[in-house]
Amino acid sequence: MLSNTTDDGFYDLQHGQDPDIVHVRGLCRGDVNQTTCQNCLNDAKTRLPTLCPNQKEAFGYYDFCTLYYASNRRRRNIGTQPPHSYNNPTDAKDKEKYTSALTDLMQRLKSQASGESDFKVAVGGKVADESENVYGLVQCSPDLSTKECSDCLDDAMSEIPVCCRNKIGGRVIKLDCNLRFETVHFYYDI
Repeated sequence: MLSNTTDDGFYDLQHGQDPDIVHVRGLCRGDVNQTTCQNCLNDAKTRLPTLCPNQKEAFGYYDFCTLYYASNRRRRNIGTQPPHSYNNPTDAKDKEKYTSALTDLMQRLKSQASGESDFKVAVGGKVADESENVYGLVQCSPDLSTKECSDCLDDAMSEIPVCCRNKIGGRVIKLDCNLRFETVHFYYDI
């Protein structure tokens, strides 16, 4: 079902006929090549039904892609999607400087990703203090408008204090957008 890659690593497919339609959305991390994208989606399409048997709707997040499927439903409204979040349990050395740098970085990356580009992803880094840098990646589904992408990323960023306050790494994953930050350069340059 997800055998052909697209240039932007985004899939929005449906299979079947009413009333038995399965809707599938796949999104690869914007900094990975097509081979990595394809491998991640193929693994996800095998793993997700195994991890969520008998479910009519499932969402899986992996390092290089996300995969969502639902029976008889296209997709949720962007504002109603509950986020999934994870953090690195280690605290930043200088919490105040790190949080300030992270906030500045996320705002800059959000502006870049939600711009007029069809490829809605941005990566970058910022010096937090003399001993720590913060690196980030933000991404939206390419089918979102500029405003929808910005709103989705704002919602994801509002989760950072909840899941990841003062932590050196974290991820917030939603169906239509995601973000990640670390003190190590984890992404491929784009």
